Order: sequence, then C-alpha cells, then structure tokens
Amino acid sequence: MWHTVGIAVRTALELGLHRESSYPVKQEPELDEAQLVQYRHQELGRRCFWCVVAFDIVTSSILGRPLGIRDDDIDTALPLSESDGLLTPLLTTTVAGMQRITIFKKIVRYRLFCGKLVTNLHRKRSPDVSIEDALRLRDELADELDLWYSSLHELRLQHIAISDEGGQSCYLSPTWYEVLYANATLMIWRPCPLLVDITNDRHTLQRIHDSATNAINKYAILHRNRVINYSWVTLHSVFMAGLSYIYAGSMGYMEMPAY
Repeated sequence: MWHTVGIAVRTALELGLHRESSYPVKQEPELDEAQLVQYRHQELGRRCFWCVVAFDIVTSSILGRPLGIRDDDIDTALPLSESDGLLTPLLTTTVAGMQRITIFKKIVRYRLFCGKLVTNLHRKRSPDVSIEDALRLRDELADELDLWYSSLHELRLQHIAISDEGGQSCYLSPTWYEVLYANATLMIWRPCPLLVDITNDRHTLQRIHDSATNAINKYAILHRNRVINYSWVTLHSVFMAGLSYIYAGSMGYMEMPAY
C-alpha cells in the first residue's frame, strides 16, 4: 500500500496537481461548453489530489515512514462547495441536506492535521528545541484538534448514518468523527520521540486512558450499527487504542476494570 500510494503521490506531483496554477479555469456564472468541460476535468483532478494526500498521510503515519508530500509543498486549494453541483448535480447533498464536499473537506483537514502532528511531534528532538518548547507544541496541537472537533456541528450529521442511496455510511455517523478525535488525541498524548525523556504524569496518563477507552467504545458502537469499514487502517487503530489502554494501566494510572 505504501509503495502504491507513493507512486500516486509522485504522479500527482509530476502532473503539477499540488500547484493552484494547474487549475486555471475559475467558476463563473457563465461558462461556455469548452470551459465547462475543462473546469470539470480540473476539479476532478483537484479532488483526486487531495485523496492522494490523505492516503499518503494515513499510510505513512501508520507505518512510521516520512510523508511523500508535505504541506509546505502544496498551494492547491480545497474544492469549493459550489463546484460540486457542476460535477455531480444529483449527488451533492446527503440525507441531512449537507453537501458531500463539506464532509470531504472536513475529513481532509483532519488528515492534514494528523500529518502536521506526525511531522512535528513524532520526530527526534533537535538540540535547539527545549522540553518547554516541545510541551508547548503538544498543547497547541491539542487546541487545534479541539477546534476541529468543535466545528463538527456544521455537518449536521444524524445518528442514523444513511446516505441518499439508502446505504449506511460511517462518514455520515457522528460516532465516526468521535473515533477520529479519540485517535488523534492518543497520537498527541502517548509517548513520542520528541518527548521521549519526559516522565508521564497523571494528567497525561489520564488523557491516554480516557481517549483509548473512548475510541474502543465508539468502534464497538460502529460495529453494532454495521457502519464500520473493516480495513487494515481500522484494525491498526483498534490495536493502538487497546495497546494505549494497557499502557496507561500498566503505568499505574488506575486499576483497569474487567470487561
């Protein structure tokens, strides 16, 4: 998977999809037929590019390998909500009335945050970075994640995750976004190379324990509701949540209850 995504990343870079200049046609009230065809083509490329970026972040962070493309290399904007109607006019909204592209952008922003987290926190600390700076960075990342999570109400998600076609989708379930939040919280607070010589205090262990418990419980809800994707990414996330739960308990934070 990592090699396949790497090929996709380099193909996207070769095509220049990481540069906004590769998307010359801007959405206007009146586009002639030729411009409309070109606009649709470039906007499909824009969406494909951001999918590749998201895949790269997921595979690289899970496997502990460098990202194929960094945020600093990208100046391509996320898709405009208004552009969705020109591409898929019959599939622009969900059952809740929210545009699909809004959900897409929310997920991509989460992946970009995870890429930033891995790049800045899960790396060896250089001599010119103090422990205080590293702790400040961790707190800033936690605040940024909280800001992303607090904006989820904009999606107007329903508890029954059913798409327009009648099928169930985890992307329409608020529980799935709670899982994302819990997983990212674990990435922030669990031991990392930047803070390898910092002894875990009770507050940190509590955050790890609570986030791991929350992730496991939310995955169980998705499983019972049959809206979970049984992929290797999901299996890895469940495994890391369980391992983090055991770690917090083994460090003496609290007695782990028997299930």
